[in-house]
Amino acid sequence: MDVTSVGIMVDEKRSVLESKLKNDDIDDFDIEDLDKTDNRKDVMIIFKNQIDVRYLPDKLHELLGDCKTNKSTE
Repeated sequence: MDVTSVGIMVDEKRSVLESKLKNDDIDDFDIEDLDKTDNRKDVMIIFKNQIDVRYLPDKLHELLGDCKTNKSTE
């Protein structure tokens, strides 16, 4: 199965996430703050190309590095 978007919860600062998500593989992204301390974020990522769901964890790690994430795909 292929996906074009993914929603994840990330424990990272907004500025760090924005710099990591400005990438040629990403068509668009949205970041919603879930706390007042600039830590927990709800992030929606829309990819330019479809990604096989089997390779999604590797792709997210490639994009975000070692951020702590909770994944949910659409």
